[in-house]
Amino acid sequence: MQPLEAFFRKYRWFTYVPGQSASAQFKRLRDEAGWDKDDDENDRAWQSYRTALVRQFNATYSVDEDDLAAWHALLRHISVNNPPSTVEECKKLINGKFINLIDLIDARDGHNVDIIHFASEQQLSEYTRDTKKIFPREHEEAGTLLRYLLRHIMNPDPNRRDPTQFRGSKKNRRCR
Repeated sequence: MQPLEAFFRKYRWFTYVPGQSASAQFKRLRDEAGWDKDDDENDRAWQSYRTALVRQFNATYSVDEDDLAAWHALLRHISVNNPPSTVEECKKLINGKFINLIDLIDARDGHNVDIIHFASEQQLSEYTRDTKKIFPREHEEAGTLLRYLLRHIMNPDPNRRDPTQFRGSKKNRRCR
């Protein structure tokens, strides 16, 4: 059983739907449980959910930023059809990419989820905060690959942009 599924299955009364967004399911869990944001039970569930997100990423991709196969799987997931042949080239390529990591997890295993490619770190930040799809910035179980991918959501660099997208364009690209 995958980490996110295991997390949701702990709540026997909750109907987990594989293929649905993890963040939407957590919101539904909170609503169905009737938890307030400041409830201890809500806080414990939130922390456990965040751990499940990290574990899901690690299980889907890898914990090791030097794992070329993991980079290739990740890049193919975001529609890079011919990934570079070295880890260093993969890292260079991903540095100009701005995608939401929870969307990336939701798109795992062929689930029908759009992964939006943002033109800048600022646009990714706005989307991430608006949707509340915020990946844990510091987590003890996060591997080096995940840590490498994390962006500055709360304090984005307004000059950090995807060099392959048109300068000044506000359009985002979606891929499946």
